[in-house]
Amino acid sequence: MGNCHVVGPEQALVLSGGCCGAQKKRYITGGWAFACCCVTEVQTLELGLMTIKPTVTDCETAKGQFNFK
Repeated sequence: MGNCHVVGPEQALVLSGGCCGAQKKRYITGGWAFACCCVTEVQTLELGLMTIKPTVTDCETAKGQFNFK
């Protein structure tokens, strides 16, 4: 028949497909969804934070000047 899929607060469910060739995707964050087996594709997506600290040493601005940090 189907399965009940559950994800935590830092995850999302991506449900695609379904009966009658549905092309719509559903996104469920921190909850649950029921999916029919064999016709619905279920994927999980991690929503954890990633911190990126870029540094620039030599770059040219719009005025042609260089910034040094």
